[in-house]
Amino acid sequence: ITSLDQESVPMADYDGSKPSADLVSRCVGPVLDRLSQILDGTRCSDAGEMARIELRRVVTCLLRVHEEQWELEASCRAAEVSAIELGHLKRAIDESNARRVACINFIDDAIREYVPARRRDTLLWPLTVGQMFDNLLIAGLKGLKFDPPRSDAAETFVHLRQSFEAMLALVEEGSVTLPPASTIKDYCPADRKS
Repeated sequence: ITSLDQESVPMADYDGSKPSADLVSRCVGPVLDRLSQILDGTRCSDAGEMARIELRRVVTCLLRVHEEQWELEASCRAAEVSAIELGHLKRAIDESNARRVACINFIDDAIREYVPARRRDTLLWPLTVGQMFDNLLIAGLKGLKFDPPRSDAAETFVHLRQSFEAMLALVEEGSVTLPPASTIKDYCPADRKS
């Protein structure tokens, strides 16, 4: 796995703090370990270890992006926010979404070579591995942020994790076709827009 483009995902801002590392371990640890085993099966042990470290780092980065975005969106809903402040917050949300998409794309690019080519008899899966991580982290974060906890958030999280585990089993068997990675929205700095 190659390193993330530091410009698209500034890792200094997403340092894998203890709360984030704990949430990654609790929310996505089992599926992250399973995916690492799948990747490791195709590499020498040193390269496999580096792949596991890099994948965990990118997933932690994705979680930190969601944590930041949670706070930005909460600030947008504050009663006392002015129109000017709202504009700045919306720009910050777009920048956060750009980092989120970069993390998802990085995960998908890293595993693309390990997913078997499409066969006629494979199950078509609606989401990429990066999108599955994204959804699972959002569900895990919702479960932690709601006070009091909401039962539907916990149920959604369990369902998503079981779906992800099922998908990875199918990936390992070569009996699933994942969608091509694609970005629906293109987030780029205003100065680069034409």
